Amino acid sequence: MCTAPVPNAPKPVLRRHPVASSLFAFLADSELAVAFLALIGGMPHLYPHLRVHQVFGANTDVGKTLLTTALSLAAASGTPTIPPKKVYYLKPVSTGPPSDSDAEHVALFSSLSPSTTTTISPSPLPIRTDTLYRFKTPVSPHLAAEREGAAGSVPSDAEFVRAVGGWIEDCAREGEEGWAFVESAGGVHSPTLSGTTQVDAYRPLRLPTILIASPHLGGISTTLSSYESLLLRGYPIPALLIFSSPFYSNETYLARWARSLPQSPLTPPPHIGIVPPPPTSAHPKGSPEDEKAMREWYDFVVQERGVRGTLEALEERWEGRRREVEGAGERTVRSVWYPFVQHSSVKGGGDVTVVDSAYGDFFDTYKSNSPVSSASASSTPTPAPAATQSLLTPTLDGSASWWTQALGHASPSLTLSAAHAAGRYGHVLFPLHTHAPALELAERLLGRHSPKAGEAGKGVGSGWAGKVFFSDNGSTGIEVALKMALRAVARRYGDEGGERGVLGLAGSYHGDTIGSMDASEPSTYNASVEWYRPRGGYWFPPPSLTLRGGKPVVALPSECPGGGREVELPDGLQGAYDVERRLREDPLRGVYERWVRGTLERLCGEGRRFGALVLEPALMGAGGMIWVDPLFQRVLIDVVRSSAQLFSPSTSPPSPSTSPGTPTWSGLPIIFDEVFVGLHRLGHLSPSSSLLRASPDIAVYAKILTGGLLPLSATLASDAIYDVFRGSKKEHALLHGHSYTAHPVGCAVACRALEELEGMGWEGERADWGLGEGQEGVWSLWGREWVERVSKMERVVEGVMAMGSVLVLKLRAGSKGYESSAAQSFLERLREPPSTSGEEDFAIHSRPLGDVVYFMSSLNTPVEVRRNVERRIEELLRWLESEGEGEA
Repeated sequence: MCTAPVPNAPKPVLRRHPVASSLFAFLADSELAVAFLALIGGMPHLYPHLRVHQVFGANTDVGKTLLTTALSLAAASGTPTIPPKKVYYLKPVSTGPPSDSDAEHVALFSSLSPSTTTTISPSPLPIRTDTLYRFKTPVSPHLAAEREGAAGSVPSDAEFVRAVGGWIEDCAREGEEGWAFVESAGGVHSPTLSGTTQVDAYRPLRLPTILIASPHLGGISTTLSSYESLLLRGYPIPALLIFSSPFYSNETYLARWARSLPQSPLTPPPHIGIVPPPPTSAHPKGSPEDEKAMREWYDFVVQERGVRGTLEALEERWEGRRREVEGAGERTVRSVWYPFVQHSSVKGGGDVTVVDSAYGDFFDTYKSNSPVSSASASSTPTPAPAATQSLLTPTLDGSASWWTQALGHASPSLTLSAAHAAGRYGHVLFPLHTHAPALELAERLLGRHSPKAGEAGKGVGSGWAGKVFFSDNGSTGIEVALKMALRAVARRYGDEGGERGVLGLAGSYHGDTIGSMDASEPSTYNASVEWYRPRGGYWFPPPSLTLRGGKPVVALPSECPGGGREVELPDGLQGAYDVERRLREDPLRGVYERWVRGTLERLCGEGRRFGALVLEPALMGAGGMIWVDPLFQRVLIDVVRSSAQLFSPSTSPPSPSTSPGTPTWSGLPIIFDEVFVGLHRLGHLSPSSSLLRASPDIAVYAKILTGGLLPLSATLASDAIYDVFRGSKKEHALLHGHSYTAHPVGCAVACRALEELEGMGWEGERADWGLGEGQEGVWSLWGREWVERVSKMERVVEGVMAMGSVLVLKLRAGSKGYESSAAQSFLERLREPPSTSGEEDFAIHSRPLGDVVYFMSSLNTPVEVRRNVERRIEELLRWLESEGEGEA
């Protein structure tokens, strides 16, 4: 996949020596390709024949170009252990006069015949040099782009890095065994064209990095700072090169430092290459005498251990990385027990997707049974087309990594927040202690922070919650919530020690720990768990909501009075979620109330006892992505809260359980499991508050809480629930916790994630769904017209729903639910990158749920990515229609 210049932007000026080919010619006028530039930012580059490396400098004037030229000459001429190979050199951005450019320097010393007194071959070496963006003004690239480009025409980071990636792919397509060196400008944090620092702008490519250390005064500090900046962002750093300096001896210190680093297979220490500096010339720069002196120096250093040893170390690391990626699947099968996997169906390493790295919305993946990996193992001398492709495939993380991602993988801001907290605290115990990240997070969740001076904050607990209890994941958070609710009910209704079940919805799922499993109906998830006990709980079959033929339809379960039928709602999707209006006007309210009240009276009359109502507001995830009619959930909450006489074992007044003046709970404590749906996943900070217009007594949050970086959960409770655990004895307290409670790193990352989410407005997406500024209602990152159009493809789609970042399609299938293979078959067709036009060459990964296909973006996924996925899905659905496949 090559790239194209963006209209009205400074075009990449491709300069090659000695011959330039048309890298961008075939896409120069392609609007589709231009749009695709912003999709994935960069492609993964691990080739079976091309060794690609990035060259960063610890600062300016450290010898990046000189040492890159030396590496290029050594690679092109060969070493005693490495045969000569073709070399590709790229300087993505050049500023200043062309005669002073780094690409010209490399070309000068690779394309002219050297002196006959040298040991380098007298013929021009196979080194190709290129520049993509050239500016005349000799300043930092971001200033040059601002001053010489048209207003608003500076290429974005995605466009820029995609151009670099396109150059690498173009080199790889030549099919020759070779090396490619991409030399950055200035230091690690020097700005690129957009102003973003290079270490972040180049990160989507994640090329193995050669760091050129500084031999100058202060160079040890700048070098180590640069190394840590690269390491924090996930760059592999196989080598560090430095000019020797007898006076400062930075190379001696850095060599000793590198030897002190742990020999970790995850972050192996860099090879240190020490190179004699070029002689100081008394002749003018560029004069024949100066050129001759430089040529003699190059002839000398390419034979020295500093350069040759570095090249050999790079070759060894490249081979090691290939072996690691290619063997990871088999090693994993031998050592790992996967969650939710029937291992008898795993045939070997080829069934395992190896994730080499992740960035933004994409994985860089490898599968040993893919065409590219098979071709790489071939001994055919001339590379087949697949053998010139990267071993790694860009793969869209279509499930948001089990619903956790909110700000994209490897977010620099979250990474730095984690590093800062780790450096400040590591981990510290929490009972009767506090630390800034935990305190800040608790206040944010409760809405007690001030995002701006004089402004009150808004948190998921605003207006109802009084306390936050930290744990490590959603399932544990639900365990805590159940302990809170059951104790409160036991204290109030005077039956401490008795067993109570929960009320909920069929198809619900609250986690895999024993208590949270007991809060769900018997299902595939708990059928074979020996300790599972439903404890007399009851789960209402939920009326489900979907969009079919462009209109919202509620499917009433057969257990509901007048059920076993569908009801079309007259006021569109916005009207379907206008719960307050539906409570006043919708006849379904009366149907639901009679059903719920009658069922509760029957169950309690049979002696069943309940301790909580546990709901996933709006959308039940793992149970099959079931969109529950919000009116039913609201009615269920209201009826439970108004039915205290049903839940008390006697007619005596309930025991007081709260301090005087504390608002109390009614009927049963209401637990909202917002682990999946909360914190903007459905476009609302709290869907229970915005969609159901109801507040819980207890609520649980996780997944998005840390932006998808770390495991952390928070259980929020009202003061009335909290007061139940106050007493004179220790056993009255909530005796629950784990060693890493309120981990400072997780809390710090969560604070940063919530800050970023708080600053997102999604104005364009809200407007697309008909919402004005400040107007509440249903909206999605998925296009409204597209969703409605797909909902009308009724031959292959039973229904579709989209809200926030979630998109759900229920396919027409011969069998239903988890017994169906429809979703699996559909997703398998999306997991292979298209091989037609090349403008969308990434795979799409998600996880099937029987006959349900779902896709989930991050909350900052670029619109071009979403439109691309929509187009791919629609094309596949239309193909299924044309093939007459009723089951996908």
